[in-house]
Amino acid sequence: MKNNKRRGIFRQVITPLTIFQIMLIFFMLISMYFLTLYSIWNEKKEASQQISDYTAEMLGDYLCIGRITDYLHENYEKIAFVYDDGAADIKERELSQYIPGYISAKEVTPEQFDTMSNEVRQLYAQVCYIRISLEMDKIKQNRKPLYLAAVLYCDEMLFYIAEGVLENEGRVSQGGKLWELGMTEPYSLYIGESAKLDNLVGVGREDAFVLPVFADTDEEAVYTFTPVYDEDGRLVMIVTAANKWTEFLIEGIEFTLILFVTVTFLVIIQLWKTARLLLDLIVRPIRREQDILNEYIEEKQSEKVVSELAEIRTNNEIQTFAENFSYLATELDRYTKELVSATAEKERTAAELNYATKIQRESLPNKFPAFPERHEFDIYASMEPAKQVGGDFYDFFLIDDDHLAMLIADVSDKGVPAALFMMSSKILIADRALMGGTPAQIMEFVNKRLCKNNEAAMFVTVWLGILEISTGKLTAVNAGHEDPMINTNGSYDMFHDKHGMAAGAFDKAKYRDYEFTLKKGDSIFVYTDGVAEANDPQEHLFGTDRILTALNNEPDASPEQTLKNVRASVDEFVKDAKQFDDLTMLCIRYYGTEG
Repeated sequence: MKNNKRRGIFRQVITPLTIFQIMLIFFMLISMYFLTLYSIWNEKKEASQQISDYTAEMLGDYLCIGRITDYLHENYEKIAFVYDDGAADIKERELSQYIPGYISAKEVTPEQFDTMSNEVRQLYAQVCYIRISLEMDKIKQNRKPLYLAAVLYCDEMLFYIAEGVLENEGRVSQGGKLWELGMTEPYSLYIGESAKLDNLVGVGREDAFVLPVFADTDEEAVYTFTPVYDEDGRLVMIVTAANKWTEFLIEGIEFTLILFVTVTFLVIIQLWKTARLLLDLIVRPIRREQDILNEYIEEKQSEKVVSELAEIRTNNEIQTFAENFSYLATELDRYTKELVSATAEKERTAAELNYATKIQRESLPNKFPAFPERHEFDIYASMEPAKQVGGDFYDFFLIDDDHLAMLIADVSDKGVPAALFMMSSKILIADRALMGGTPAQIMEFVNKRLCKNNEAAMFVTVWLGILEISTGKLTAVNAGHEDPMINTNGSYDMFHDKHGMAAGAFDKAKYRDYEFTLKKGDSIFVYTDGVAEANDPQEHLFGTDRILTALNNEPDASPEQTLKNVRASVDEFVKDAKQFDDLTMLCIRYYGTEG
């Protein structure tokens, strides 16, 4: 049974690998074949195009190429077939006697051609024909195309102007096979039915064609065509060049087959070696590890598994796995022992956090009504931390019978550190307020004390107000906190007060008091940024506009009902989104003194 499993593991790797290698070889063969065809096509096309373009540029250098072409076409029987530099020089010297300022045949202008007599035109055409033929011979001898000719297309026939020859070739008049001036053949036989004239010339002409070398043979070549225009933009002739590609195609196929055989041989060797390595380095060691691990699962003896796994020496990842599992087995025993201790510690920590939460909640005023014997005002506050303990806090207390201090604050962090900083800040503010002074004086004292030994660089934003109960005059200071919202005319509006720096951030910070007077029925609502920045599942913020809307849905509500209304609006907005910041609110409603 074990041997069958091992052969199965072996087959699971070798079989897909073999199939993959076969497919890879086949893909490489097909790809190489088409890449060879594409490479040969581009090579021959570019070579042919360069030759035809170069020849067309040479013909275009004749200023009256259109007149020359027309004359050769109409009077080809009068042109003697001479292909010799010496003969051309003699005829040019004779021609120079009839054309004033004669330099060369290329420099003769259409105007000069039009003023020539018939005899001079014939002599000039003879010179041009010899020069063009000789230049095309040089191009063919230097570039070695299979075929290079300049032709006219007329009445479905190709009319030959000139053709370049190699030294071992010859034109018809020289006893050779290559054509010369005046020879014609049907367009379709030479170029083929698929290669129409509009495909050979113009802006959108095709790059090249694969066509038969001769009309009566299956041998093919890559042909390119370049049009030649006269000075009036008239198409006067077409230059065509061809490069034979059959033998190159055969060489490409032979190369592909040789590559295929070589790669196949190498792949077979590679598969054989891979199979051996797979058995020695992977299958057998893995199976051994599996047996050892099964024993460990049943017996849970870490010392035994460590000893047996140490015998596996493959010097690769399998050995690393064995060493890691040995370590894991040892650590698992240790972890199991520590888990009991850690669980107990976690339960103790949770209990301590719950106790800290209780202490924090009880440190804030949480019995309402807070001052049942006082009818001049009603106050209510709440704080819900994002974690078990938070950094927000509120407070309110009577400084004396006629002055009520109230504050709301937000520490710059969350959790236990913020809770400790919060308690320190709360005690400092309360103690200093009971000593007397304006809110600004209180905050300057608290700020300096908080800045001392503040290595954690924490700070707290504070809104602190002192209400003179008998008159309704409220003196307040804002240390970087949210703007309060005040109901003085039957609806809540945001009051943009003067902001100072958060306490604990800079020991030389200065604070300024501001005052306003509450009338009977007026209210103040203050809050921390956790309310305005509560977000819904799409991470949209609740914002101060929604706070005002919630307040003004019932502007005359009691402070307790006001906080409930705002919290209900927040809950409806955030839905199932997780609370990420403390939510703290405080509201006071002033009723004034009787009489």
